[in-house]
Amino acid sequence: MLHRNDSHKPFIEVYSNANIEELAAALDEDLDTIKELVEELDSDSEKYLKELKPLDKVILSSIFATYKVQPKFISRSVAKEVTHDENQDLVPQPQPPPYECVRRAPVVTIMGHVDHGKTTLLDALRKSRVVDQEFGGITQHIGAFSVQLPNNKAQVTFIDTPGHSAFKAMRMRGANATDIVVLVVAADDGVMEQTIESIKYAREAGAPFVVAINKCDKPTADPERVKRELMELDIIPESYGAHGQHCTMIVQRGTLKSGSLLVAGECLAHSRLMDEFGKPLKEAGPSTPVQVLGWKDGELPHPGDRVFQVENEIKARRVITYRRQTRILKNTEKDIEEIDKKRAEERKHYEQLREEKYKSGQLYFSLFSSGAYIAERTKANKENPNKPPEKPKLSIIIRTDVDGTLEAILNVIDTYTSNECDLDLVDFGVGPPKETIVDLAATTKAMIFAFNVQIPQRIHDLATMKKIRIEEFNVIYRLVDALKNKLSEKLPPLIERKTIGEGHVLKEFLLKDGESKKLPIAGCLVDWGTFKKDAIYRFTRTVQNETKLLYEGPIEAMKIVKEVVNEAKTNQEVGLSLDDKAIRFKQDDSVQVFEEISIPQRIDWNPPGF
Repeated sequence: MLHRNDSHKPFIEVYSNANIEELAAALDEDLDTIKELVEELDSDSEKYLKELKPLDKVILSSIFATYKVQPKFISRSVAKEVTHDENQDLVPQPQPPPYECVRRAPVVTIMGHVDHGKTTLLDALRKSRVVDQEFGGITQHIGAFSVQLPNNKAQVTFIDTPGHSAFKAMRMRGANATDIVVLVVAADDGVMEQTIESIKYAREAGAPFVVAINKCDKPTADPERVKRELMELDIIPESYGAHGQHCTMIVQRGTLKSGSLLVAGECLAHSRLMDEFGKPLKEAGPSTPVQVLGWKDGELPHPGDRVFQVENEIKARRVITYRRQTRILKNTEKDIEEIDKKRAEERKHYEQLREEKYKSGQLYFSLFSSGAYIAERTKANKENPNKPPEKPKLSIIIRTDVDGTLEAILNVIDTYTSNECDLDLVDFGVGPPKETIVDLAATTKAMIFAFNVQIPQRIHDLATMKKIRIEEFNVIYRLVDALKNKLSEKLPPLIERKTIGEGHVLKEFLLKDGESKKLPIAGCLVDWGTFKKDAIYRFTRTVQNETKLLYEGPIEAMKIVKEVVNEAKTNQEVGLSLDDKAIRFKQDDSVQVFEEISIPQRIDWNPPGF
């Protein structure tokens, strides 16, 4: 489908990962014609023609330019006509009857802040030195392994998650794939940023968790402080009086008996009652405060929820299901409204940005969708081919070993907000860069940041030939540091002046040149410091308490007696001449001498956790 726009090029709706058949359909073009174009653009086009793999973005850009259209990328989830046929997909098998089921190994996820000792604790279980194998001593992937219990054939599966702030999504996936979470907190550091995030993910996943306070043997360890910090997060240690999951309520009507079936909000309990001192109760009448234990599925009601006693669990479950479905429906409607609003705002922002770039002679086409970037470049306006950019720009291409690492790096880049230098993410993906990526880098003048991938020598040679820089990393914070340094190098240095000497004019001398012209020479005394030939000089004159600037800039020459010199020091007399022969000097005119110092700037971007 084609749409007109204000740049006089029609828009074309196309999938962001379109194959050759889908592109031909979107362009309303014969498939053989598109195949010929692809064969011309890529010698290794067989994968696109027979296997119908998604077309490379460089190929897409070239074809769009050939047809003089601008792409409007859409995801498959928003396609207008989608047919659903379960026979063409894979679906889980139905649950077998309980008598056919066998017990599986429990899954335990280790979570916590970076460098709090998660992997070191697991080393004792698997009798290895994984910490030494990880680059920089931090876990950068989710590691999983099984441990057989002593004197038993049973096994337990352990998952070790990264603790660094850049790996939030990995920790979230770890929490969602576990039966129980072990939260490791260092006794010297206490509760940190990733500690709080790990607790949040475990609670959202509905996973029970226990806290392991580590590094108690350190001189700065303070386990009691850690416990107090955990209490602020509603985690009550047993030594501080915890009775498991319970809530406090006041009976308003009737008599509540221990063992009654209760429903509050979306929670169910076979109640066990205790008084405010923790002593068991058999029953409680109106206005009696009680603690209710026995809440199911690890969930507690919210403050303010009304508590009802029900006849049987079937009715209780039916009420809870109805309430949960009602809440989900309301939240879904709210989410849809927020998504539509956000899409409208992003579309408006994109149109404003495109219009500004078009008017300035640099048409930059960028779409942001679901936190991912899809970028296509077009040629600059031919009417302004030499117009300099408004501010410096660093263009980069990211290639990583796995999707999880790529996601973590993109999340860091997504925090970039500096107005001092533009950060242009040209392309990203998993796997080592290929020839097409090097060609794209040469076209866009981009650097390639490769994370934990093996790059063939032929790619290095091609990059060297095309003068493309490839930076390789194995630790994420080193990649971020290098990115910050490259951004800083794009900034112009700050120029500061440093006073290196002061003096005053003793007398003006007039020398004749070959044409009988009188050339003024300032005979000066260096009061302190050094007068250098290549420095900046400032001559000022004070008249009736008012200082007037006579001259500021370089000098033409300097002499001591009749000898040409490059510098003069304290208490030396020196003659100075200027290019501007109209400047005349008087006794006691002041002279200040400056050196200009170039100070590199640092980018004003500090992503969280780095």
